[in-house]
Amino acid sequence: MPNNQNPEQRARDRIDEQLRASGWTVQSLAALNPQATRGVAVREYPTDGQVPIGTIQRLYFTLTGEPLP
Repeated sequence: MPNNQNPEQRARDRIDEQLRASGWTVQSLAALNPQATRGVAVREYPTDGQVPIGTIQRLYFTLTGEPLP
């Protein structure tokens, strides 16, 4: 991890590493393929304004490509 990252970005990078170590595929929204592997985590997923900032940090998809609640 680069040393010039803020604490929030470093935490996100650690989460991504832990997800990958657990068998998840971590993707950006631009590269979204919810059926790529058994578990897909998507970074910075838009929520159509349903939360104050308009995005959630991660959205998780199951093997069937359905988002986890």
